[in-house]
Amino acid sequence: MAVWKRGLKSTSWIVSMLCLLYGGLTAGYVLARLIIGERWSLVELANSLMPNPLLPLFIAVPILLVLRRWRWSLIYAPAVILFTVQYSPLLLPNPGASVEAPHLRVLTYNLGSVVEDAEHTADVIRAADAHIVALQELLSPVALRLQRDLADLYPYHALHPTDNYARGVGLFSKYPITDDTYLDQIILGGQQTRIALAAGTTITVLNVHPVAPAARLFGIESTLRSQEISYALDRAAQVTDPLLLVGDFNITDQTDDYARIAARYGDAFRVSGTGFGATFPNFTRFAYRLRWLPPIIRIDYVFYDANWQAISAYTLGDHGGSDHYPVLAELAFTGGQAVAQSGS
Repeated sequence: MAVWKRGLKSTSWIVSMLCLLYGGLTAGYVLARLIIGERWSLVELANSLMPNPLLPLFIAVPILLVLRRWRWSLIYAPAVILFTVQYSPLLLPNPGASVEAPHLRVLTYNLGSVVEDAEHTADVIRAADAHIVALQELLSPVALRLQRDLADLYPYHALHPTDNYARGVGLFSKYPITDDTYLDQIILGGQQTRIALAAGTTITVLNVHPVAPAARLFGIESTLRSQEISYALDRAAQVTDPLLLVGDFNITDQTDDYARIAARYGDAFRVSGTGFGATFPNFTRFAYRLRWLPPIIRIDYVFYDANWQAISAYTLGDHGGSDHYPVLAELAFTGGQAVAQSGS
């Protein structure tokens, strides 16, 4: 019995020390984030994985309390405060807004450069029934298949597919497309498209796919993602139409690049969604046995300017074979003239 008690005591001590170590890491991250910011690559890495680095605290803190290490649990205070401030609004019920204005449904969908599941992809898009569909990583065979399968639902399209992995973009619309420009300054592709919602009412959609953050931990110094986001923001600032800025931004909502966008535009999911809204990755793409794992980070967004109000936003449950899950947002058009009823 004495041996059993000593073993239990040793295990309790080891577990407590591990919890304390993790608590120290979370406190160090919060302080470094406030003092140094993303100039330190470890902070940038943690920001790019949020909220996952903080989730174990919901296991560690109860363990310390059960083991009666109450004072030790105080080390988690900075992380708990950060998590509460950043995520508690998303975890509360969100009934959504009720706005007396025409609504527009917008879908953003990174197709993951998938060819073999093009029929499944078309089914996902059809089921969402958005008015505007923005696509990233659009390959040429998929573009041809989608044009054919979705012609009855989307009579208008502006597609820039590619035979090269990850670089294609495209847009399907229930409303007439009046102008479209491919943005080759964005390595993974982008487009600026004007859409006529009604007579005298035209909106602009920026569909962009900035590169993923460089792995500076491996000695690669790069700010490509930030540069491409700056380019997109500069183009957006010159738009006089009501604006939507959508796509796979390769950022989480805790990064500095996200903060630059959110300072100017609303995030449909942040305003009207519930939960973490993770969109990446679909683990089935990497190993079938991991198919039960949910996505872990949110990097696909629908942003909007002051002409819109977010009504609802959520991540679709069907990935269509992609490594991303699509995001569907419903927005109320509160600026300009009313949306034509023919597009409903």
